[in-house]
Amino acid sequence: MQQKKLTPPNQLTRLADFFSELEKADEQDLLITAQALILCGLPYRRMADHHYIREAKTAHGTVRLTVGAMDPNTPLPYGKDRAVLAWVTTKAMQTGIPRVEWESAAEYLETFGLDKGGFQYRALQKSWERLAKATMLLEVVRDGEQNIRPCMIFERADLPTLRDKRDENERRLTLLSGMRYGVELGRTLWENLKAHPVPLPLRLMREFQDEPKAWDFAAFISWRSYICRETDKTARISWQELLQQLGSVDKDHKQLRKSLKDVLRRLRAHWPELRADFLVGGTLEIRPPLHGVLPVQRKGNE
Repeated sequence: MQQKKLTPPNQLTRLADFFSELEKADEQDLLITAQALILCGLPYRRMADHHYIREAKTAHGTVRLTVGAMDPNTPLPYGKDRAVLAWVTTKAMQTGIPRVEWESAAEYLETFGLDKGGFQYRALQKSWERLAKATMLLEVVRDGEQNIRPCMIFERADLPTLRDKRDENERRLTLLSGMRYGVELGRTLWENLKAHPVPLPLRLMREFQDEPKAWDFAAFISWRSYICRETDKTARISWQELLQQLGSVDKDHKQLRKSLKDVLRRLRAHWPELRADFLVGGTLEIRPPLHGVLPVQRKGNE
């Protein structure tokens, strides 16, 4: 399907220059997510509880995200569901409306380079179901004021099931007669996405789609590197702050630091201009990328 040119809504001003630069890139190389989902991501693993709270400190205050399950028989969204949600927010920003529609599940699978076999379709169908049956509560506390914004992750969802008509030749779910598959982002998530969009390099994020903690860390590094470039300042995040940022409950900090260093190594393989390292004591230092280069593939560049 031919995609529309990436054009941010008129009300976007904070990252207007960045989006102008990104328009020179191939939009197929971009994911666009909401800042709230960078600061407070979904759970990493399937949870027995039906609510999940993640909190992050910023220079301006505290951001807290509570995710809840409406159906006691459906678990909270977790793990690779963050990639599915990023695909939806990207499509929404490309069109400028919160409603995202598709003709086939193959569109998502092709974006992330996944096999089009039955296992992937079943996994994707479960992801849609978990996201569609989850609520979110976004709280922002700053300057003595607490802003509380509850909503559904998806205001509406019209989803395929495994019983829908299947094109056996292409092994993909296809539209039933008269059906248009799609989801509509909840108002709070859509407003945060419009006000605070965070572009991410698809080719890098694709590498971490099976590693949710690595995904969150890579997204955080990309976002903070952009901020450091724009402010021409170096960011230093203490180990304890990083643990809170990642929502980590790992007890083996040495092993966790080793795995995060490996994520940085893999990022540099695609993005040699990245300047992020762990200092003695575990503090994470992020400097403006070399020559201001961001991890976005330019048209005509391989």
